[in-house]
Amino acid sequence: MQAVEAACALAARSTEYAEEVASALGGEIFSVGCALHVGEAVLGNIGADSRRDLTMLGDCVNMAFHIESQCAVLGRPIVFSKDVQEIVADSFDAESLGTHTLKGKDDPLELFSVRPSSTR
Repeated sequence: MQAVEAACALAARSTEYAEEVASALGGEIFSVGCALHVGEAVLGNIGADSRRDLTMLGDCVNMAFHIESQCAVLGRPIVFSKDVQEIVADSFDAESLGTHTLKGKDDPLELFSVRPSSTR
């Protein structure tokens, strides 16, 4: 729930910022894509003592990355998986965007979108 709420807030603010950028820079385009998926992941510091990076690993992280690539294709700032839809269905009005084949995945995945003003 909090992730969808955060995505809605980010999408709303990015729309405002896009207008500021377009006005200040003469039509430059700015957009943000938010993708959500759920699953198990590992979070930790990776690397040597001299150079550590906090990173997340797991199939759900890769899936979210590939779902995000659909934001521009589908023209939606927020796109999420059916797994997320099932969790937030009672709190957000979501629209099915159909099934899509994501890079590296054999089975198509149904994707959804929610408008920032759709909280119930």
